[in-house]
Amino acid sequence: MQENDRAMKRLYKEAISIKDILSANKLVNIKVPELLDYVTLAFELTRVDFERECDFLYQRVKNPIT
Repeated sequence: MQENDRAMKRLYKEAISIKDILSANKLVNIKVPELLDYVTLAFELTRVDFERECDFLYQRVKNPIT
């Protein structure tokens, strides 16, 4: 999918929106219609799940700072 610039741009835009929504809410429903040909991305994400998935990034940033 990285070869598909349109799909990557749509995912990036959606990720920014999701991050903003999760900063104020505990849950977000995500739906990106026609991400690829005839493929719709749809799922539910909680803030806890998001933070757990991003934990390795937090650790990577935290270590050089400390």
